Amino acid sequence: MAIERDKAGFQLNFHAIGDRANRIALDVFEAVLKANGPRDRRDRIEHAQVVEPMDFVRFGQLKVIASMQPSHQTTDMRWAEDRIGPQRIKGAYAWSTMLKNGVRLAFGTDYSVEVISPFRGCTLALLANARWRSEKRLEPREKISLDDCLRAYTSGSAYAEFEEGKKVS
Repeated sequence: MAIERDKAGFQLNFHAIGDRANRIALDVFEAVLKANGPRDRRDRIEHAQVVEPMDFVRFGQLKVIASMQPSHQTTDMRWAEDRIGPQRIKGAYAWSTMLKNGVRLAFGTDYSVEVISPFRGCTLALLANARWRSEKRLEPREKISLDDCLRAYTSGSAYAEFEEGKKVS
């Protein structure tokens, strides 16, 4: 179905939170590329919250946009590591790792599930849970700069919907 929709010119967007769902979505994007050839697709994965280490490279190679919501980290931090374990949590909320692998970020608030303010998300992405490490929480290595955060919320999101010439200059 994805190959057919892509061939008709549709932009593909999958909702994937866990590492297996992200892997399946990347497999589909790869199959679409092989079947229909290269073009400016701007396909994306909504959330991309937990990703296996080898799949960060695939995000970049396939030019899949990671449409992420930093505020989910605060909502999830009380239970995430207990549910997915100490190894898999290393691939969670991985904004810096995405950028290091050439992945374009498109941040959003996920309102009405989360607070609508992007300032909460930027604060989290800047601090990136450094203060939570002592509470057995996530790794501080995923923090990003204010410029990267603002870019993800503005031009990154506009790019993801082919609106970069209209919404951001």
